[in-house]
Parts: sequence; structure tokens; C-alpha cells
Amino acid sequence: MNLEAKTNLTAFAFILILISCSILAFWPGVNGPFLLDDSTNLSAIQENGGIKDLTSLLAYAFNDIASSFGRPIAYLSFTLNSQTWPAEPYAFKHTNILLHALNSIIVFALFFMLFNKINRQQTQTSLSIAFLTALLWAIHPIQISTVLYVVQRMSELSALFIFAGVLTYIHGRTNFSHNSGAAYTWMSCSITVFGLLAFLSKENGVLLPLLVLVVEFTLLSKIQRPKYWRYWAIPFIASPLTVIAVYFSIVINDSTASYISRDFTLYERLLTQARVLIDYLYYFVWPTQTPSLYHDDFSISKGLFQPLTTLLSLTVIIALLWFAIRNRSKHSIISFAILWFFAAHLLESTILPLEIYFEHRNYTALLGPALALAYYSHKLIQRKPSIYIPSTAFIFICLMVLSLKHSTSWNNEQQLINEWAQQHPESLRTQRQYVNSLYKADENEAAMQHLQEILNTYPTHLSTKMFHVAILCRLNRLTRDDFFALIKLLPSARIGNSGLPSLNTLFENIRDGYCKQISLQSLEKIVDTLLGNKSIEHNIKGKVYLYRLKSEINFHLRRFEPTSKALKKAFDIAPSVDIAIRLAHLHSGIGDFNSAAQHLKTATAIDKLRPPFALSQQQKISQARTEIALRQANQSKQQ
Repeated sequence: MNLEAKTNLTAFAFILILISCSILAFWPGVNGPFLLDDSTNLSAIQENGGIKDLTSLLAYAFNDIASSFGRPIAYLSFTLNSQTWPAEPYAFKHTNILLHALNSIIVFALFFMLFNKINRQQTQTSLSIAFLTALLWAIHPIQISTVLYVVQRMSELSALFIFAGVLTYIHGRTNFSHNSGAAYTWMSCSITVFGLLAFLSKENGVLLPLLVLVVEFTLLSKIQRPKYWRYWAIPFIASPLTVIAVYFSIVINDSTASYISRDFTLYERLLTQARVLIDYLYYFVWPTQTPSLYHDDFSISKGLFQPLTTLLSLTVIIALLWFAIRNRSKHSIISFAILWFFAAHLLESTILPLEIYFEHRNYTALLGPALALAYYSHKLIQRKPSIYIPSTAFIFICLMVLSLKHSTSWNNEQQLINEWAQQHPESLRTQRQYVNSLYKADENEAAMQHLQEILNTYPTHLSTKMFHVAILCRLNRLTRDDFFALIKLLPSARIGNSGLPSLNTLFENIRDGYCKQISLQSLEKIVDTLLGNKSIEHNIKGKVYLYRLKSEINFHLRRFEPTSKALKKAFDIAPSVDIAIRLAHLHSGIGDFNSAAQHLKTATAIDKLRPPFALSQQQKISQARTEIALRQANQSKQQ
């Protein structure tokens, strides 16, 4: 068998192993539930009666639930699994797992091409390093929270196009001797085509030029750069990075408004992220806990010494970056691992007002550490195969077993919540989720006892207190003391959007007669107090939510003027077709058909200003116009 045939056979065998392991590691979780904001993003499929034609498909694809930029490619991929809602999670998770397997193949191809170009006489070595890197990256337990959390297909798709972009760049960059024009074409397409596709899957895609730059100045540093590379880099590398820098400066300037609904400031987030990044690396080396979606128990750094690990983490990061930049040619593998990891975290782990900690942010980033670990493991195997082959095999088997174990937990919602509750006793979200699971299982006494323990530990946490009052109200156990404890917190507590849905639950309980202890008038006072809270001032989404709730309360109290006033307040903050139609129905209900007609005209005007591809709501407006006309005709007959 000649060398080429042997190489092809080995590569084919490695790919089969990668596919098998990538699927097997996460398959036990394929029947698991939708989690966190899965339903929020997927339920919009049904917003206009499901995906029925090209218009409704594009309307869903270009919706702005997850981002103001839109993630149309990710949303389009969801419609492959279902065109209606509700839907079963199985198909979505199945697709995520297959997509992850595809990504592992691209990672394998990327590093095989790279090392084969660098070490032309060591094809088998290149194959081995690429395989170990892809396998380590693919089966690591930290990937569970991306692969089995349906909505993070956005991260998978963004990573797919980033990896494909880097692969395409390497192909062009290492083939200048054959055809420089074609090489520059490949390199340009790697940034423009795959960069755009990655960005339209998730905003992380904008980092592709930076990640290409990392590869260029580390792994490709020993290959002579083409003559006009610097001129090419101005539009394709420097310009996108300038856009990122400008965007970051805007966020910093607007940080007060951006962070108003968070429990931390920009300064605190930057300090905390130093510890978070080191924690990610620790988890990569020691993946013992079940991957979780809730990490609100991760303490916020208040200063360099609060806690002391903040300063230590910053010192470690600065030292790593200094080493990587200084030794990018001499120790290119380590430099690549360090710079790739931190570059991939630049968007989500620095100044943007996102939540502090999410494991899925490592999906692309851990490619760097995975390469370093695989490369030096291979070096050790070459020196003493009798010792290091069994050792390496043992490590991979352990990772596989851990992934299988954790994936099994993700297959059962109750088991998963129980494990999270045990591993994160100080996570309010996890503990509230645990209480909710007990409540759903009709274990009311256990639920209330556990919730009281949480309140004893966090007596001033507003969203938890709201949650507590909502459940007590549903069970008709609310006392005067519990109610006034909530009232006492309202004026000064920081309001986050996570606590507001408990108010709607409270409203529904009172409206449906489950809660005799609170009147709708009392609930309105709660809403008014929250609207006067300073932390809601710049929270547009929160203010609209509260004004709409206020309108619903007054509508059920049969008070027209306050209902109309609250709806108009919500409309002034964020004009929408839905609010305009609601106002039209409200006015027609009291016989003010002129005002109703005016509100429908406003709805039509707003609809005409909709973003490109957004589905027209003229059908909804026409239906409202027909209903109001019928109401007017009936009223005329009665007169």
C-alpha cells in the first residue's frame, strides 16, 4: 500500500471514529427537555400560524428575539426540525448532535491541513495530532451545554462557519506558490463569505478576522508571508477589527444604561470575567460537575482584592498573554492556544452587559487549549509509547464516560434540576427551579420549606420574593407579613427582567380567584411602585411589560381611562402593531369608533415601517377592523 492510500485510509478511519464518538457522547441526552430560553426563541415559529410559506419562513428567520442584529441562519435551521409550535425537543437535539459531529470533522480537516503544510514529510504525525485535537474538543463534557441546549445551535453554526473560514484561509495562504490569484481569492472568501455566515448565525462570527490573525501570527509564523499580504489585510482584517473596536467604545460610553438591569457594573464585570476565564480553563482540565445553565452563584468581584483571586486571575491572564505574544514563533502551539482562547472570548467575556458565566461560550474558544493538550500528548507518546499511549487512552475514556454520564442527566429534567440544586446551593435560579419542580410535582410542603430557606439566606432579593409571594398566593397561604415584606423591597431593589414574570403569575392567580389575600388594586400599587424604581428607568423592555400589566389590571377592574393611559404609555416607549390594535379594540368597546379607526391607521403605518423580511401584520389589522366594524353595526342596530 502506497503512502497516499495509507493516509486516506487512516484519515477515513479517524473520521468514522470522530463521528461515532461525537454522536455517542451526547446521544443519551437526546430525549431531554427544552431548557431556559429554548421556548422563547422557538415559539415564534407559531407567531403567524406556523411556517406555511416563504413569507412566514423569512419572517421567523429575521425575527429579533435573540439579537438586534438577527440570527437568520440559526433560525432557519430550527425550521428544519419543526414548522409549528409546540414541538418535541427530540428532533432539535438530534440535529444539534449531528451538527456537532460535522464540526469535529472540520476541526480534524483544519489541523490536518495545517500541520501537513508545515510538516510535509510527517503526514501520519499530522493526522494523529489533528485527530487527537478534534476528539478531545468533540467529546469533552463542557460541550454538553452547547450540544444539548437547543437554542445554542446558534453557537454551533457560528463555530462551523468560523472553523470553515479558518480552513479556507489556510488553504489559500499555503498555496501561493501554485497560483497567487486563486490563493488571495480563497483567503478573501474565508473572511467575507464565511465571516458573514458565522455572523448571521451568532454575533461571535465577527471575531473570524481576529482568529485568522491569531493563526497567521502563531501557527503560520514560520511560513513566509505573501508579498502583498499587508495590503490585503487592511480591508479584510484591519477594517473588521476597527468596527469591533468602535462598537466596544459605544458600549463603554453607554455602559450606565446598558447595565441598569444587571446586578453588577461594567467595572465589576471586567474584574469578574478574569476569574470566570480561569474557571473555564480549570473546568477544561477537571470536568467533574454536571454542566449547568445556571451560574448566578459565581460571586461578583468588587475590587482587585475582593476576592483576592481576582488579582491572581488577572495576573495569570496578563502573564499568559505576555508569554504568548513574546513567544509566538518559538512556542507557536502554546501561543496559539492562549491567544485563540482569549480572542474567542473577546465578545462575550469582556464589556458587553451579558450574564457573567455560561459554559457554551467555550465552544469555539476551547479549540486552542485542545490543540495544545493534544500536541504535547502526541509528543510524549512518540517518546515513550508504552507509557503514554495507555495514559492518553485512559484520559479519553474518562472524558467519554463523563460525557455519557452527564448527558444521561440532561435526558431527565427532574434529575438534572436535582443535580444542579446540589452542586449550586447558592444559585438562586437553580434553587428556584428546584422549588418549581417540587411545586409541579404537588410536593407543596417541601417546596415551601425549601423556598423559605432561600429567603432566609437572601431576604432582600426581589425576584425571589416575588416568586415566593406568587406561589403562596396560588396556594392561598399568603399572609399580611409576606405581602408587606414584598412591598418594603419594591422602591429600592434592583429590578431585573427575570423577576417580572412572577407579577403576571400573581395577576393571573388573583384574576382567577386563587388568591383572596391580594386585590387587583393592591397589585396595581406594586406595579406603580416598580415603575417609580430608578433601576427600571432605562429598562425599556421592563417598563413596557409593567405598563401593559397595569393596563390588564385596570381592564379587569373595568376602568377605561387608566387602561387606555397605561397602554398609551407602553406605546410611547415602544410603538407596536399589537398595542395599537389593543387600543383600537379598547376604544371600540366604549363606542368611540373614531379613535378606534385612528389607532388602526397607526397600526398600519407602523406595519409599513417593519424591517426587511418581517412578516406583514395587515391580516391581523384587517381582522381587527372587521371585528370593530361588526361591533359598530350591532350598536347602530340596537340604537
